[in-house]
Amino acid sequence: LEAKNVLLQKEITKMERQLKNKDHSGESLSPIDFYQLEIENKSFSQKIEEKNKALLKLKVSTAKLGQNLTEKRNLLQKLLEDSVELKKAIVAAEQREQKLKEEYKKIEDLVARNKRSCNKLKLAQTVSSDMPQIQDYVNQKDTEFELKKKIRQWETKCQLAANAARRAKAEAARASQRTRASASSNKGGPLRS
Repeated sequence: LEAKNVLLQKEITKMERQLKNKDHSGESLSPIDFYQLEIENKSFSQKIEEKNKALLKLKVSTAKLGQNLTEKRNLLQKLLEDSVELKKAIVAAEQREQKLKEEYKKIEDLVARNKRSCNKLKLAQTVSSDMPQIQDYVNQKDTEFELKKKIRQWETKCQLAANAARRAKAEAARASQRTRASASSNKGGPLRS
C-alpha cells in the first residue's frame, strides 16, 4: 500500500511538472484542461485516502492479533509451569506411597512373626506339664497386650498413610486433567481480535 501511495504521489508530481512545462513552453491551457487535471487530482487523492484507510485497518488488525498472540503465549507459559509443578507433586506422592508400602510390608511381617511367637507360646503353654508361674503369665499377657497395641497402632498408621497416598494421587490426577483440559481449550480455538 505504501508503494502504491508513493507511485501515486510520483504521478501527481509528474503531472504537475508537465503542467509547468506547458506554461514555460508558451502553450496555453484551456479551462477544460484544468478541469480534467482537477478531476484526475481528486481521483488520485481519493485513491490515496482509501489506501491509507485500508493500511490503518491492517495496522489495527495486526496490533490486535499481536496482543492476542502475546496473551496466548503467556497462558501457555503459565500452563507449562503448572504442568511442571504437578509432575513434581505426582513424583513426590508416588515416592511417599512407595515408602508407605514398604513400611506396611515390614509391619505385616512383624505382625506375622508376633502371631507365630504367640502361637508357639500358646502351644508350649498347653504342651507343658508344668503350670507356669503367675508372674510369668502376667508378664506374658503384658507383653501380648503391648504387642497387640503396637500392631493396632501400626495398622492405623498404615491405613492413614494409604488414605493420604490415594488422596494425593487423586488430586494430582484431577490437576493433570484440569491442565490438559485448559490447554486443549486454548490450543484449538481461533484467535479472536
